[in-house]
Amino acid sequence: MKTLLGADIGGTKCMVCVGCVSDGGEISKAGKSRFETSADNPESSMARLETELEKLLSETRLPPPAAVGVSVGGYIDTRA
Repeated sequence: MKTLLGADIGGTKCMVCVGCVSDGGEISKAGKSRFETSADNPESSMARLETELEKLLSETRLPPPAAVGVSVGGYIDTRA
């Protein structure tokens, strides 16, 4: 079994999740957390992201992560 971490960093919210993939290739979610992004203090959002991931890893008692996926949204021009 391998541990997987995921993070979605957005302008209004962030979400983190921890999951695992079995030796047979089946993926399952072990935990997730969602919180608002601080527009005035992005450093605090990144610190919270780290804290939430550490908390999920501790709660799930999974092995150290084998892979990490991060998605970061950008400006979307709805008029284009």
